[in-house]
Amino acid sequence: MIKIAVYCRFKKDIQKTMNENKKTILLVEDEPILGMITKKQLEEEGYSVVIAINGEKAIEVMCAEKAPIDLILMDINLGKGMDGTEAAQEILKNHDIPLLFLSSHTEKDIVESTEKITNYGYVVKNSSITVLDASIKMAFKLFTAKKTAIEKELALVRSEEKYRLISENTSDGIVHFSAEGIIDYVSPSYLQQLGYSEQEELGKKYASIAPEIHPEDRDILFSSIHNAIEHKKNKLTYSYRVKHARGHYIWREDHSSFVYDASGRYLGAYVTCRDITERTNDAMVSKTAEAALIESEKKYRTLHESLMDAYVSIDMNGMIIETNMLFQKLLGFSEEELRGMDNSKFSLPEWNEYERTVVLKQLLKYGYSDVYQKEYIRKDGTKFPAELRVSMLRDSTGKPVQMWATVRDITERKQKEDELQKNENMLKAIIENAPFAIWGRDVNFIGILENTRSIKSIGSIIGKVPQDNPSYADLWEKNNSRVLNGELIFEEHFYEKDRQKQCLLQIIFPIFVHNAIIAIAGFNLDITDRKITEEKIKNLIIEKELILKETHHRIKNNMNIISALLKLQSDTQTNPETTSILQDAFSRVQGMMVLYDKLYQSENHQQVSLKEYVPSLVHEIVQIFPQKEFVKIKTHIEDITLGERILSPLGIIINELITNSMKYAFRGRSDGLITIHASAKENLVTLTYQDDGVGMPESISFENSTGFGILLIKGLITQIHGSIRIDQKSGTKFVIEFEE
Repeated sequence: MIKIAVYCRFKKDIQKTMNENKKTILLVEDEPILGMITKKQLEEEGYSVVIAINGEKAIEVMCAEKAPIDLILMDINLGKGMDGTEAAQEILKNHDIPLLFLSSHTEKDIVESTEKITNYGYVVKNSSITVLDASIKMAFKLFTAKKTAIEKELALVRSEEKYRLISENTSDGIVHFSAEGIIDYVSPSYLQQLGYSEQEELGKKYASIAPEIHPEDRDILFSSIHNAIEHKKNKLTYSYRVKHARGHYIWREDHSSFVYDASGRYLGAYVTCRDITERTNDAMVSKTAEAALIESEKKYRTLHESLMDAYVSIDMNGMIIETNMLFQKLLGFSEEELRGMDNSKFSLPEWNEYERTVVLKQLLKYGYSDVYQKEYIRKDGTKFPAELRVSMLRDSTGKPVQMWATVRDITERKQKEDELQKNENMLKAIIENAPFAIWGRDVNFIGILENTRSIKSIGSIIGKVPQDNPSYADLWEKNNSRVLNGELIFEEHFYEKDRQKQCLLQIIFPIFVHNAIIAIAGFNLDITDRKITEEKIKNLIIEKELILKETHHRIKNNMNIISALLKLQSDTQTNPETTSILQDAFSRVQGMMVLYDKLYQSENHQQVSLKEYVPSLVHEIVQIFPQKEFVKIKTHIEDITLGERILSPLGIIINELITNSMKYAFRGRSDGLITIHASAKENLVTLTYQDDGVGMPESISFENSTGFGILLIKGLITQIHGSIRIDQKSGTKFVIEFEE
C-alpha cells in the first residue's frame, strides 16, 4: 500500500510538471465536430487547446487571452467573414508566434499563398495525429531557431556597436594587417595621423610601407616584427619614425597583437598607434550569425585588451560589467572582484555627483562625454588622477543599456604639470622681484610680458607696440631689424619723464626656439643716478687734472729755479772742490726732474718704463759736463715697468755712477764709452753700468770707502733691497740686482 501511495504521489508530481510545461494551441476551426475531435487528439499528446470558430474570434482571443498562446492551427475556409489567410495576416502583424495552416485544400496555388504569410508548415486535414504532432513540434523548433537567430543577430549588433564605439573614441589609431602583410583596415584616426586617404592606405604591403619608415629604424623594426611572428609571440610594442604624407617624419609607438589559429598559423595583426583620439573600424563580415558573433567578440576582446588605456563598462545602475587588464592593474582588483561591483566605490562622493551630471547633460543627450578628469581610489586606499571619456550604448529601440569608458592614469602628467606650474610660478616671482625692469614682445613687437619695475619705468606695454610710447619709439626704429637678425643689443637710452631727463641701460635680445626667433625680451636698468654720479666724477677728474697740471707746473718751475741757482752758484765759485759739490747737487736735481717728468707723463703717474726713463736720465746728466761731446753712450734697456719707490733711488744711483765716470774715468783722453744694460728674468732686474775708463783704485770698495758718493749708493741699494758688485777688469763695471 505504501508503494502504491508513493507511486501515485510521484505520478501526480510528473503530471503537475507536464501541465506546467504544456504548450497552448489556438485551434481556429469553423466545424465544431472537427474542432472537438482535433482538440481531444492534441490534448492526448500533451497540449492545451483553445478553440476559435472564426477569424474574428481568433483575433479576439489573441488580444484578450490571459494565458499565452504558443502556436496557432489555422483553417483556411472559416465560413462567413474573414478567411484563415486574412486572419493569419492580421494576427501576425502584432504577434510573433508560430502559425500552422490546417486545411483540406491541396491545390498548389492555395498552399503557395500560405507560404507568403508564414513558413511554419501546412498540414492537410484527416492526416494522422502523428503527422500533425510532428508538424507542430517542427513548427516549435523552427520558431525557437528563429528566436535564437534573432537574439544572436542582436548580440552581434551590440558587439559590433561596442567595437565601433571603441574604435571611434579611443585615443589610439587602429590598422589591421592580413596574414599576407596587406593593410585591409585603417581607422580614420590612423589616416589623420599620417595624412593619407583610405584609398592610399588600403591594400598596402610591407614592401610599400618600408620606404616610409626612417632608414635608421627600418631594419630593426621589421626584424622585430618577423622575429615575434616566427616565435609565435602574441604582443609587441615598438617605437619608430614614419614619414607623413607631407614629407616630414613623425615618431610613433605601436602596440601589435598577433592572431594565430589553433594550429599556430599566423592570421594577421591588429596594431594600435599611440596618441590618436578617435578610431573606427569596419564591420566584420561572417557567413553565419554564429560565426560572425564569435569573430566579432574575438576582435572586440583582442582590441579591448591591446588598448594602451584602461577600459571599463558598466550598466545603467552603475555596476561594472567588464574591464581590461590595465583597468584591473590600475585599481588593484582582479577581473572577478571587479565584475558586479558598484563603480561609485572607486571615487569620492563629489566625483560621483559630478559624473551623474555628465550622464544627464552629455551622455543621455549626445551619447558621449567630453574628456574630463577625476580621482580614483585603489584597493589599497591610495588615490591617483585619471582622464576619462565615456560613451553610451543603446539597444535597437534606443534605450540606454550600457556605458563604457577609456581611463588613462595621468599621475606622471600631473606631476609634470605641477612641476611646470611650480617652475612657472618661480619664474614669475623671479621676473617680478628682479631689481630691474623686465619686458617681452612678440615678433610683431606687441607687448606680452612686463614686471612692475618695467611699468614704473616705461609704462605698461601689454598689447601695445613701441610707437604707442613716443619717447621710446625712436629706440625701436633703429634696433628692430637688428634684434630680428639675432643681434644682442646694449643701449643707453635718454628720455624725459615727469619733465626730468632720465637714462635707461637697455639690453635687448631675441628668444630662440629650434633656431627660430619666437619673441624679443629685454632688461631695463634705470642708470640716471649713476649717470649723474659719473658726470660728477668726470668733472672732478677734469678738475683734478687741472690742479695736477698747475701743481706740476709750479713744482717744475721750483725745481728749475733750484737747478738754476745751483748752476749759477757753481759758475761763480773759484774753489774746484766747491764747484764739484755744486755740480753734483745740480746733476742730482736734474735726475729728479727727469723722473718727475716721466711719472707725470705716464698714465697712472706712479710707474714708468726703464726703457723710457734711463736714456733720458743719462742724456740730462751727461749734458752737464764739458767732455760730453766725446763720451759715447750705449744703452740696451728692456721694457721694464717700475714704481716710483724703486725708480727714485735707482735714478740717484745712476746719476752718481755717471757723474763719477765723467769726472774721473776719462782724464787725459779724447774719447770714452759708457754702456748701460737692463734686463729682467722672472721678478729679478739686473742693471749693468760700465765705462772703459782708467778704473777705480783697488783700495776703494763699498765696505771701506768713506766717500759721500759711495756711501750714498750703498744706502740707496739697501733702500731698494738690492745688491751691487764691482768688476774692475776692464774699466769699471757695476752690476746691480733687485726685485721688481
